Amino acid sequence: YKSKGDYGGGASGDDKDISNGAANYNLMRTLTSEALVAWIGTNPTGHDTANVVLLGDFNAYAMEDPIQYLLDNGYSSTIDLSAAPPPYSYLFDGQLGMLDYIFVKTEAYAEVVVGSSIWHVNADEPDLIDYNLDYGRDASLFDSTVPYRFSDHDPLILNMNLLSAATSEVPTSSPSTSDGALTSSPSASPSSTPSNGPTNVLGVDTSEVPSKDPTSLPSLAPVGDSLVLIITEL
Repeated sequence: YKSKGDYGGGASGDDKDISNGAANYNLMRTLTSEALVAWIGTNPTGHDTANVVLLGDFNAYAMEDPIQYLLDNGYSSTIDLSAAPPPYSYLFDGQLGMLDYIFVKTEAYAEVVVGSSIWHVNADEPDLIDYNLDYGRDASLFDSTVPYRFSDHDPLILNMNLLSAATSEVPTSSPSTSDGALTSSPSASPSSTPSNGPTNVLGVDTSEVPSKDPTSLPSLAPVGDSLVLIITEL
């Protein structure tokens, strides 16, 4: 998904920043969501299945058009996007926001998705200890023996019950609005409305921030025949 920056000055028309929080290229990212949903509808893998997972850096906050389009077309976020304090996976200029997602489309969501969490080992850490040596950082400050600041995005964790996924039937109807148990699915908001953008760091209740140790998260309780995925952007 196209990033929010416009360093080359190429944004024009509806892709220009209109100061609503979505920054540049909101239209392009929305068209990307539309193209992605359409492409998956062509059964690109050749396997007839009702189970689809979309994951990665979508470069859009939760209430922006690209994310709302996915929610309105049958996909559920495995992270509760309506939670308080708001979930986050990225820190930019002193503000926290959610750019990384796992979206699941299945007829057996409650059985397939066992648990999902964000592992805050990167966004909470200072750039000073980053593995990335931009801006003259001291390479000796990065410690590769610990799982901290190996990226600027936090990894997302997904625990799936594959036996339930294997028994899910192929849908025969067109996609419906998502109403997954772990996410809300409001109607797509016009691109001119304010974005549910990043939250000021000082407004986050740190007592609610999950542990950095993924094994301590209650939503990741072991389940027979399940698969745990840790997804991140490097």
